[in-house]
Amino acid sequence: FFYESLSKRMLSNGFFARLNIIDVGRRGKGQTPGLARNIPDSIIKIAKWWADFKPSREPVGSNLISFHPEPAYVPLNGEAADALQRLRSLAEDEYDVAQDENNEMARTVWSRTCEQALKLALIYACSENHEQPVIGLPAMEWATQFAMHQARRQLFLAAIHVADNPFHASCLKLMKKLRESPNKQMPRRELMRAMRFKAADFDQIIGTLVQQGELEVTEILSATKPATGYQLVNY
Repeated sequence: FFYESLSKRMLSNGFFARLNIIDVGRRGKGQTPGLARNIPDSIIKIAKWWADFKPSREPVGSNLISFHPEPAYVPLNGEAADALQRLRSLAEDEYDVAQDENNEMARTVWSRTCEQALKLALIYACSENHEQPVIGLPAMEWATQFAMHQARRQLFLAAIHVADNPFHASCLKLMKKLRESPNKQMPRRELMRAMRFKAADFDQIIGTLVQQGELEVTEILSATKPATGYQLVNY
């Protein structure tokens, strides 16, 4: 529902590219929650350090610190800087492919991949050493894997859920149903029953997707006789 609620404008104006949307698998079995009074002292100590952290060199008590803070600078070491450059090259290659395909959504996402990775690497470095953080190679490699996975995953989910219009939404819904079925195929009668479309609307959607090369008509073997069905071409 989250992806289906997005619009094409959200995908291309920078909103979508700024998000890290973490989709997960099945819900866990649950566990008994811990008590706030049992938080380890080491966590409380570091949390208090961050609560008291004031990066600005302005005198304590200055009435403008809250409005014009001077941010702390967290450097990258040489190996991390090289890893960042490799990520930038990968993202630029993906951007060029999106440019050739006139894919505005992908262009927007890949243009911000390095920025996303740097934010993640900064979190890693500050978690590793809160007093003197430095972005090292492990932080940059982890952030690169995270950011690249997220970019590809979010683009894939947006492509299969975000529709241009109601008819396109129906096409995506039908393809989703096939994608979730065994061997990415379903008999015609079973697919019509699952989609709950009028016969004329169903045939119009099928015809459009066949002409677009998204699915093909096929014969599906059954216990009695072969049945006409449909199978996804690209999945």
